[in-house]
Amino acid sequence: MNEDLKPCLDIESEWEVSSEYGTRPGIQIFQHKIHKDLLRIIDYKNEAFYFTDRHRVKLNGVIDINKKIEPIRKANLAAFLNRVMDAEKPITMPYTPEKIKVYIEDLGDILGVLYYMDSDPDKTLVPIKRYFKMEHFQKPEEISFDEYNTLKEKMESEE
Repeated sequence: MNEDLKPCLDIESEWEVSSEYGTRPGIQIFQHKIHKDLLRIIDYKNEAFYFTDRHRVKLNGVIDINKKIEPIRKANLAAFLNRVMDAEKPITMPYTPEKIKVYIEDLGDILGVLYYMDSDPDKTLVPIKRYFKMEHFQKPEEISFDEYNTLKEKMESEE
């Protein structure tokens, strides 16, 4: 059976503690036994849990509207965009693994996350419209559209 088509359930027997991610204080990470990219993260400190699919946004799903993105940058952005999608479209159970395309405007130090194309049959474009300063790639800072636009205009005038 194709594991990409089998729905994942939040049944205790379908999860195992993830050895790949090590341990972090106050956080426990479980990996789905069949769909290995699906993680259940329990945050004891904040009394919360959530799911993430590490490859919901793959390299070929990162689409730069300027068509300038380098492959290595695309790989780094794919991981970040998966986190953005966890906030925009949280994973709920039962979950059938999906592939999402995310349309961005990558300008190096700033990034516009514009739309995503859902994996539904209609291929609907859903607006995201979130903007980030990417100076510190591990901790991007979310900024307003006005600040993004100002920085973009400044960058374009320096070219």
